[in-house]
Amino acid sequence: MDEKARRFYAKVEKYGGWKRVPADRIHDLANEIIEPAKIGFVKAHRGFLVRKISEDISHAIKLDALKGASYGISYGVWLPFVPFPYAPQLRWHRSLKSAELTLRNQPQEWLQERQGPQRPDHGFTADSMLGEQCFREEFGKAWRSASVRVQKWFAETVTLESVLSRCDEQSNRQNSGICFVPEPGLVRALTLARMGRIAKANEELESFLEQSNTESDARANLRRALGQIVPG
Repeated sequence: MDEKARRFYAKVEKYGGWKRVPADRIHDLANEIIEPAKIGFVKAHRGFLVRKISEDISHAIKLDALKGASYGISYGVWLPFVPFPYAPQLRWHRSLKSAELTLRNQPQEWLQERQGPQRPDHGFTADSMLGEQCFREEFGKAWRSASVRVQKWFAETVTLESVLSRCDEQSNRQNSGICFVPEPGLVRALTLARMGRIAKANEELESFLEQSNTESDARANLRRALGQIVPG
């Protein structure tokens, strides 16, 4: 038996075997650990917390259900002026009920920045198959490990200009194989439009459309969307 398997079975024994935590209870436990009110967040919908910064920007934290009955978090910004999906029709996310992450990050990405072998306690996920104690301990450790860096990211992302920088960061990560949607090139073009930088926004939207081989109906929809979000 290899080391990974030994750790796994030791963990099962530690927590007394298989005891799946119901999804509703998982959300309750996650909220108890994150304590959203203490950091200015409110519930938008199940598993999704937001903190409004301006009419255009809200910080967001999302509870993610992952493979293997584990859970983690995503964090980023919700930008209501960015529609997704955009074909066959535009879908806007302008209300709390429909809020979604526009630019998304996961603490798991940070592991790729580290050099050398990873210790098992470097994870940012929590198992839901071994009872409440296991989930509470693992999710609590994950949040404590991530929260300082997450809050720093939030503190540095409060203007549309800073959103442009975050788009550039995410584009660079995509080059290493990490991809989220909506695509950062699209978010950047629409953010420029929201800032009133119309010529640059149109230029970058056309570049995105060319590189992404977007179908004709999506192209028309996105060009129309850009015109709709230009301020005043």
